[in-house]
Amino acid sequence: MKIGAIAFMAASLAATAPAVAEKLETTATHTYNNGAYGTIEATNFVTLTAGWYKLSLNLQGYNTVFSSVSALLVEKTTGAAITNATTGVTGSVPQNTQTTLFQLLTAGKYGISFTGGAWGNSATANATLTNVTPVPGPEAGAGLGALALGGLALYMKRRHKEELAA
Repeated sequence: MKIGAIAFMAASLAATAPAVAEKLETTATHTYNNGAYGTIEATNFVTLTAGWYKLSLNLQGYNTVFSSVSALLVEKTTGAAITNATTGVTGSVPQNTQTTLFQLLTAGKYGISFTGGAWGNSATANATLTNVTPVPGPEAGAGLGALALGGLALYMKRRHKEELAA
């Protein structure tokens, strides 16, 4: 009877481990032309809840000598930058991506601003914000199911040896 309870507990613990969440929010794009440098203020604001997010910035250069762009997540009412992702491209590295993982502590309205420039022909910056659910490691209890099953196997092996010896 006890063995069945242990096996059921291990199976239920293994089934409750959370997975990574799907894409949540928005993509913003801006093109910087030859010699242009400046800031593009956020115009599209979305409501975000507190939690973990990933801000990804992809920069694509077109015949570019050098380009550098930052995507900033800004709060709507204060304009305060919460986090940023910064990357650059050159003629030999025409595409680059930078990702920042962060925890948003306060729910509210947020948008993506760009700052940077392109020297050469042009560069296009795409910033994507996604919601991420952290997956706990073994120290947070995710390995308890495997530990319980291993203990059950060890118990059954010892029991089998005792029966053979008797």
